[in-house]
Amino acid sequence: DISAGGQVDVSFALRDAPHLVSDAVETLNRSVAFARSRPQNAKYDVALSFAGEQRKYVHQVVEALDTLGVTVFYDNFEKVDLWGKNLHTHLEEVYGHKTQFTVMFLSEVYARKVWTKHERKAAQARATNMNADYILPVRFDETKIPGLSAKISYLNAADYKPEDLAK
Repeated sequence: DISAGGQVDVSFALRDAPHLVSDAVETLNRSVAFARSRPQNAKYDVALSFAGEQRKYVHQVVEALDTLGVTVFYDNFEKVDLWGKNLHTHLEEVYGHKTQFTVMFLSEVYARKVWTKHERKAAQARATNMNADYILPVRFDETKIPGLSAKISYLNAADYKPEDLAK
């Protein structure tokens, strides 16, 4: 309500503040933990490799990861940075050196795409050199992906809402 003197009377309740502060602190703590565990030369906590046909699901995962304070290499976030770059070289650097984990969203179309093959090969080379868990595969179907062992533990996208997968 604006009074004759041009002042505004504002009132609000702080009943939701403890919950909001708690969520913000949890997100900040998670971001700090990821940053501390991230290899020194890594720019991202997670890089996502997927076929465009799965973009809707992957985008929802990205939004949830972002809310959780996880730094993500996601092509739609990188449009300006990618502008004019040699994508072959740049993506090899991202998937091979600049991220702590790569999440691969696997499907029949993923197996056929040129760029996803390139991303997968860079991530596989990194995983081999690290001798550690680096590739986190999520299946949309049962398509066999060259170079990924059947002994790796996979998640099935149909079993997880995007926000649950992000957690």
